[in-house]
Amino acid sequence: FSKYACVYFFACCRCVALCMEEAIRVAKAGGEAMKGLYLLPVDWFPSLFRLPNFIFLPIAGKLLAIDGKARSSMWDDLARGRPTEVEFLNGEVVRLGETLSVSTPVNAEMLRLVREAEQKGLGALRGQKPLSGASA
Repeated sequence: FSKYACVYFFACCRCVALCMEEAIRVAKAGGEAMKGLYLLPVDWFPSLFRLPNFIFLPIAGKLLAIDGKARSSMWDDLARGRPTEVEFLNGEVVRLGETLSVSTPVNAEMLRLVREAEQKGLGALRGQKPLSGASA
C-alpha cells in the first residue's frame, strides 16, 4: 500500500467499525443475540477494525481470504448505476434504531451518502468529508 492508500484504508475501517458498533447496539436493544464469526464474538469486530493496518491486515488476511481484485457488491452496483443493498443494511439499522430509540448517526450518514451516489453517480462521493452529517 502507498501511504495514501493506507490512510484511506484505515479511514474506511474506522467507518466500518462505527457502523458495526451502532448495529450491535441496535441488536442488543432489540434483544437479538448476534453470532460471531470465526469463533470471535461479534463485539470484538469493531475493535479489530480499529487496529493499525500493520496489525489488522495480517489478521484480516487470514480471516477473510479474498481475491485481491474483488470489490464489494455495493461498489459494483454503484459502478454499474444499479440500486444498492444499502436500504437493507444501513437503512435497516437506522429504522430499527429509530424504533428502539437508539441513535445511529453513522449508519444514517452512510445511508445518505450511498443514496446520493445512487442518484448522482459514483463521483458524488468524491470530495465528501467523512461523516459530514454525523456526530460520532
